[in-house]
Amino acid sequence: MKALLQVLTLIALAIDVASAVMLYWTAQSPEQDASGAGMAEGLLGVTVVAIAISILALLFSLSSRSQWPAAAALVIAVIAMIPIVLPALQ
Repeated sequence: MKALLQVLTLIALAIDVASAVMLYWTAQSPEQDASGAGMAEGLLGVTVVAIAISILALLFSLSSRSQWPAAAALVIAVIAMIPIVLPALQ
């Protein structure tokens, strides 16, 4: 079960990294107005922090025997996707 949580976390982190790259491109785009660039930079900051915390929890889960660090890493990685991926699904 712990290995499954770790694999799902890695998949969620890959989506988060792809989202962070797209947010960076949006923030750096010359066609973007100031409000759009500011919003992209804010979401980029939140996404990068969530990725870092999730990676730290995932690394902690590799050295511990319990499953909660892997579950916490997965929850953090999925929460980071909500403001980015959810509007695209509507």
